[in-house]
Amino acid sequence: MDAVTAFASVFIATLAVAATIWQARRSARLAEDALALPVAAETFREFRSQVFREHVQRLLSTPESELGGAGCFGDLSPQVQESAYHVCYYFEYMGVLTAHGLVRREVVIGTMSTQIVQVWDKMRDCILAEREFRRQHLPAGAGAAFLPHYENLVRQIAALGGRAAGERVREGLDGWQERTSPREAEGESP
Repeated sequence: MDAVTAFASVFIATLAVAATIWQARRSARLAEDALALPVAAETFREFRSQVFREHVQRLLSTPESELGGAGCFGDLSPQVQESAYHVCYYFEYMGVLTAHGLVRREVVIGTMSTQIVQVWDKMRDCILAEREFRRQHLPAGAGAAFLPHYENLVRQIAALGGRAAGERVREGLDGWQERTSPREAEGESP
């Protein structure tokens, strides 16, 4: 009888420990999500701002001849250079946030992938030239990496289907594309 009681006690204690671990992990995830919400809200506010859209438009409308002949960022015209730093560093920060789990990559890719890829395609040669410039001109050990998290984000988008990555992420949202109105989403007829 003592063996049965001991076994039952150990079993109940094991269940209690498992429940406590599960609850702690769940609480940690909820706290993590609560901290990520203000970060995500601020980044989306910037992404939708008029200033950001103007910078993106300036980059995308800059003739290839001006970008191709420029080399590194320092060779760009002042306006294009300002836009390049503003937009590329923004996407670098998005890459940092997603790489460290502060914002889920699906959120960023599902909403920003088109512009992330468009700007990368347009600025790729300048970004690579800037890296080379920094390798040659910065002291050894100074860290010549330039926009590595942005490039990683672009690679993640490519791994998810490139230009179709955002659409693929959105397709995973309970078939939202199949619904044509909020009433239909709730099961009501139109």
